[in-house]
Amino acid sequence: MEKIARLERKKKRDATRADHQEEASSHAQADDGLMTADPEDNTVPQDPEDNTVPRDPEDNTVPREAYNSLSKKYDQLSTDYGNLRKDMYSLREENERLKQELQESRFSFATVKDNQNYLLFLTGLTSALFI
Repeated sequence: MEKIARLERKKKRDATRADHQEEASSHAQADDGLMTADPEDNTVPQDPEDNTVPRDPEDNTVPREAYNSLSKKYDQLSTDYGNLRKDMYSLREENERLKQELQESRFSFATVKDNQNYLLFLTGLTSALFI
């Protein structure tokens, strides 16, 4: 029973190998047909399945007006980007400085007791002395 299964698997393998070899040889023949070109002919051989039209290098260029417009927009955006980055970094530094100041100056009675105006405004008391 096992021998029969092994023989069947071997037949399948051999059949697929033969199919792959046939495909490879047909591809090689097709490639040979593409690569054989007239030595006097300066054109590149085309793949018969390739339906694209060969383009002239001039077709790939952008008109000068469009290029200048895009170049100008790029320069403006680049300048704006640089300015925004400078603003962002200066605002980050200011934010860090203000956070540090906030950490250093906490509101408490000790901070306002020496300043009579703060004490009167915040508490309504005229003096910091309690009897």
